[in-house]
Amino acid sequence: MNEISGKVYVNKLFAAQRQLREAIWMFFAQRDDLAIHTVASAAYRILKDLKEKRGRNEAADAQFTGIFYFVRDYRRGTLPVEVQDDPEIMKFIKESADQPIGISIVWSPPGTRPGLAVGGVEHVEPVGVGDA
Repeated sequence: MNEISGKVYVNKLFAAQRQLREAIWMFFAQRDDLAIHTVASAAYRILKDLKEKRGRNEAADAQFTGIFYFVRDYRRGTLPVEVQDDPEIMKFIKESADQPIGISIVWSPPGTRPGLAVGGVEHVEPVGVGDA
């Protein structure tokens, strides 16, 4: 038996990327659902831990993503009627749409604690989503 010596170093981000790639492949190959879920969950956990170490969390990312899509839809003219009918939200969306990337946007909806801070990081839309 031939032994191959050497070490392979894999960082956490690369490991998560490989796990997600395999989970996607397993899904389309119609492999075991539990195995797919397990591999994808392991990748998600790695990414979640990395974000926490960098001072980010799931709730803030979800809010930031939601704001990004509201501004995108506003610029395209495709905002849902329910959003367009709310003057306070529309004011926030219009102000956000006018801000260059890197400017923090602070808004607190009525009845919530002040201090929702969003911005400073450009949100990159995934390939294949939106206008081509």
